[in-house]
Amino acid sequence: MLANIEARYARFYYQDNQRDEFEKALNYLNRLSDSKLILLQKLTVKYYQARLEHQSEKAEQIKYLLEISGYQLNSF
Repeated sequence: MLANIEARYARFYYQDNQRDEFEKALNYLNRLSDSKLILLQKLTVKYYQARLEHQSEKAEQIKYLLEISGYQLNSF
């Protein structure tokens, strides 16, 4: 549940172009265990990170992985 909250914050900060706060949320998520239970949340934040860093190819690859797993970026 905590991963969901941080992923939501990260998305909000991404959309509001608050890079410093986005980085804080990203760092927090990265400190959480690599459990398969929070994999999609971590991937979602990695997607937004790639977009912020103008890494469009990486962002599209992550988006594809999320989509084939049934996860929608706008769903949380």
